[in-house]
Amino acid sequence: MLHRPQSLARVISGAETLRILASTALLVGTANAQTFGPRTVLPSIVDGPTCVEAGDLNGDGVMDLVVAEAGGGRVTWIPQLPGGGFGQVLVIDGNLPDASRVRPVDVDGDLDMDVVAGSTMKDTLAWYENGGDGSTWTKHVLVAALNGFSSLAMSDVNMDGDLDLLVTSYADDKVSLFENGGKGGFEAQVALTTKVDNAKAIEPADINADGSPDILVSGVQLFSTDSLNKLVNQGDGTFGPLMVIATASMGITSMSACDLDDDGDLDLLATIKNKVSLAWFENDGTGGFSSYQTIFGQVDAHQIRVADVNHDGDLDLFGASVLASFADSMFWHEGQGGGDFEPKITLQDGSVGTDYFALVDIDGDGGIDIVTASRAADAISVFTNQLSQPPALTGVTGKHCLDSGLITITGTDLTGASVKVRGEPVEVVEASPTELTIFVEPSLPGGLCDVELTNEMGTSVFPAVLPRYPVVVCEPAIELGSPIAIDIENGDAGVFILAFSPSLYATPAPFPVQDWYYGLELNGVWFLGAGAFTPEVTNSTVTLPGIADPEFIGTPFYFQAWTYQAGLNYAGFSGVATSSISSGPLP
Repeated sequence: MLHRPQSLARVISGAETLRILASTALLVGTANAQTFGPRTVLPSIVDGPTCVEAGDLNGDGVMDLVVAEAGGGRVTWIPQLPGGGFGQVLVIDGNLPDASRVRPVDVDGDLDMDVVAGSTMKDTLAWYENGGDGSTWTKHVLVAALNGFSSLAMSDVNMDGDLDLLVTSYADDKVSLFENGGKGGFEAQVALTTKVDNAKAIEPADINADGSPDILVSGVQLFSTDSLNKLVNQGDGTFGPLMVIATASMGITSMSACDLDDDGDLDLLATIKNKVSLAWFENDGTGGFSSYQTIFGQVDAHQIRVADVNHDGDLDLFGASVLASFADSMFWHEGQGGGDFEPKITLQDGSVGTDYFALVDIDGDGGIDIVTASRAADAISVFTNQLSQPPALTGVTGKHCLDSGLITITGTDLTGASVKVRGEPVEVVEASPTELTIFVEPSLPGGLCDVELTNEMGTSVFPAVLPRYPVVVCEPAIELGSPIAIDIENGDAGVFILAFSPSLYATPAPFPVQDWYYGLELNGVWFLGAGAFTPEVTNSTVTLPGIADPEFIGTPFYFQAWTYQAGLNYAGFSGVATSSISSGPLP
């Protein structure tokens, strides 16, 4: 393992842990070592991509990619296909020379994903309004001639519910604000400062913990004096004077605000090009930062990002170099907590070069993947997160199980998972990463059942997600016309309903019609009885008239019972709702 100095103990925390399980799920277990698949180059043809980000541009529930193509002078997007893989490149704007940065974001608040883009060559800043499904785009030019566009970021700096636009321009040393007046109506450019020499990287972050986003910005002179600076938000979207965090001959090419020492405030990571290192600046809790301390040497990176990619509570470090001569153009260090890191793992060698990368769950399996853009290789690539996550449940079907006892569970990371229902193991009949078919005995007591899913990562517990209607199989060896009594016990307070169906739905009902609930057919199920439970009386006996059809004598019968309660709908019994069945003359 690699270690930072003793003063940096407890460096990595879970500030960016991805929550992939339902809010009701309880997790048990720990994560294993993280692995990524090999570089997979998308077949989509791009020309000199310098930026790639992910967002659902067509509203189909899966992540697509938006790309700035500097070589082609275009802003494009690549749809992800429903079954996986990516389609052909679709053009958003075919006339944005040297397009360098893109951000997919809902600019106008209409719940679809728009795109903001900037061009270094033309110094143009524009946003593209999504027609709704990504098939049509309306271009809105904000500035046609910025003086040296270098970077952009989106943040609601004035806390009015709309995302504002922050921009740096290196030729005039500016940090500018374009306030979103609502529905994408941006106000004119306002210069927040003109004192950041060669302004490059920008990141909004609440560094003083007052609830409003401040601004971190670097001025990159590479081999002369450069600076790391902050603009403190006054709470209303106005900013105080520029304050210098550090100034030196460092060459800060990228930065990331995150809680490195687990003390509740945002520290600052930075790539130091001239020092060939990765460093951090500790936040004192009020937005004041210490001098930089080296985390790793021999890190020739131009971009750094952090994320807890293996869900172990520790932030992992990712870096990239655009230089083809650099041996490791895409790499990462697994965080171990307490200031410890595993050695560097190279994901992509320098023969390709990585201009930009994004960390995003691109395939929807709950694991954070890596998407990269390489201008030299004219390629967009994906490194798939191959670490199995704790299994997650998203849906349950086949709750009645009248005939087969089969239930289908949908979710993520289900391959190899074992299943318990009400704490008892059940058979897994068929499994895939997103679907499990399990067998549950029809005699399993009804109610709202807990489901436990376990794989090598641990156990996910989903309380009360399987509403099960109690099923009782009756094989009456009775004479034609003999009545049947069914005792239902331990139900919730509320109205109960008893239904009947044989293995094949009966039409007409085998019972004579008596009162409203006898012979009432809905979707092939005959409703046979109804009543009420109270907190004091939680059992009832339903008496059915004798079997009227000789074809049903000796046939297995399936009786179901469930309660109807306000706010729960047909929720089933909470307790062990069973029936004792007797036939023959009633006492």
